[in-house]
Amino acid sequence: MSARIDMNWSYRGFQAFVLENKFLRIVVLPELGGRIWSILCKTEDRELLWHHPAMPPMRLPYGSNYDNHFFGGWDDIFPNDAPATVAGEEVPDHGEFWSLPFTWKVTSKVQEGKEVALTLGARGPHTGCQLEKTLRLCEREPSLLIDYLLFNPTPADVPYLWKLHPAFAIEPGAKIHLPARRVRTEPEFCSRFSPDVSDFPWPTATGRDCHPLDISITPPPSDRSVDFYYGLNLTSGECGLTFPSGLTVRLTFPTQVYTSVWVFASYGGWRNLYVLLLEPSTGYPYRIDDGLRLGTIPLLRAGQSVEARVALTVSPAAGV
Repeated sequence: MSARIDMNWSYRGFQAFVLENKFLRIVVLPELGGRIWSILCKTEDRELLWHHPAMPPMRLPYGSNYDNHFFGGWDDIFPNDAPATVAGEEVPDHGEFWSLPFTWKVTSKVQEGKEVALTLGARGPHTGCQLEKTLRLCEREPSLLIDYLLFNPTPADVPYLWKLHPAFAIEPGAKIHLPARRVRTEPEFCSRFSPDVSDFPWPTATGRDCHPLDISITPPPSDRSVDFYYGLNLTSGECGLTFPSGLTVRLTFPTQVYTSVWVFASYGGWRNLYVLLLEPSTGYPYRIDDGLRLGTIPLLRAGQSVEARVALTVSPAAGV
């Protein structure tokens, strides 16, 4: 099967673009933050992205509360996570782009049937920064490639968190791959960890019972727990999941751009949801003021652009 793109679809009333090859079927909703809504692994008939079981995608006013409308898929977070003042502007929860409609253009024939490409973009109404991403699907590759361009055309420097934000559908016994030398916890969200330990080597934490806890293995939703932590001092630019079936999903990224990986996982403990997010990020923690104080948040200088190539790859072989 050649790579192809179909523009003649809708999903719950929203325009939907479908990129497809023999391995993957990708559905994009440009009106909802340029969101990647679905990544179907066709060889295993498995949806990789998580969708809220009771909340369909919806169009929301700019500035809406993110968590109250967390319906799933893969969006992009910039320039903040928690609501914050950024470059003198009050920027809403989870930033500027996730609720905006994105412009789009299609390159349907790079080489006849060999690659399809979809470019989406938006400009932030507060910072004025521009985000562009080009999704590429090649005929013979089980990978979605995304070429990002982030540009600050304004005369002001902008402190920023820029995060990939895919929500993955998980199951008990999946293994998280995170090449981090150390982990820093976000205490108010980490219900499984000892409150006395905030920094430890991956993947062994100290549990609330004071026994070692391997946090790389996903517990069942009956665990009623929540994890939120930052993987730091990365040895390589990748993270991923291996499911009990052996299917592996690997996310690769440049570490000169994304210097940490955030992990947020609700194992039934947050709003009764069962979902895991792997979030390569330009900095940490989630409150940008804390990151500025710690020196862990970069600046996007006036006139500066940042480029990054990201890939999501599926493989039936175990391991990342």
